Amino acid sequence: MLRTSLSYRFGAHAGGVRGGPRSVPLVDICLAAGAILVTFACSSSPTTPPSVQSDGSATCSSPGGATPGPVDTHCQGQPPQPVDLASCWVDAGVGGDDGGASSGDDGGMAGMAGMGGCAFGATMFGQHGDDDDCKYVVSWTSDPICVGLEGVEFTVSVWSLVDGTPITGIPNGLVAEAFIPTNPDASCDVGTHGSPGSASSPYLTEVAAGTGVYKGPVVFDIPGQWTVRFHIHEECYDVLPTSPHGHAAFRVTVP
Repeated sequence: MLRTSLSYRFGAHAGGVRGGPRSVPLVDICLAAGAILVTFACSSSPTTPPSVQSDGSATCSSPGGATPGPVDTHCQGQPPQPVDLASCWVDAGVGGDDGGASSGDDGGMAGMAGMGGCAFGATMFGQHGDDDDCKYVVSWTSDPICVGLEGVEFTVSVWSLVDGTPITGIPNGLVAEAFIPTNPDASCDVGTHGSPGSASSPYLTEVAAGTGVYKGPVVFDIPGQWTVRFHIHEECYDVLPTSPHGHAAFRVTVP
């Protein structure tokens, strides 16, 4: 049809057939064709759900975030715990990292909710709090929190609770452990579903030397009430009170 209309138009100019179908102006044809293309493009629908794009990146219409709740106060009224890198490799015959404070190392944990023999402190609400042993101040932000296989970019800042200096130069960076606990109020309950990223790429690396700011992805592969625990100086034994080893866990809601 397009070729026929154009032929009639050019034929009339050349003194050819007269009285045939009226010529269609070229601009009208172009506008009509453009409208068809635009309509086709707008009517196409995505082939993947809005929460997981084809490239695996995390995106959703209603992102989650830090679970709201009481402000962390477990270190109030307690002296901050100094750390010493010389305490990092002192194993005292314990045989390695026990995942928290050993017996005799209260590290400022006395009176913390959710202890019950657990080496970890209570999982915190919000985006700011002190680590389990009152050694560090930990604060985090993130990109929109959604389900996605490429993960959500977290930015975590760590300072000394003693003097406010940034905690820099951690070998490999912070370890981000993410999981869905069976009971979010039980500090040592790691549940039955862990993040696939916690095993394959758990480290958040320092953005620049001396900043104490660490970045990296945390993978949330299903919706739920997650716990994200940041391990500070995970390479160190956690035996002496002055060990740089520490943890801070936060509740995260993933829609």
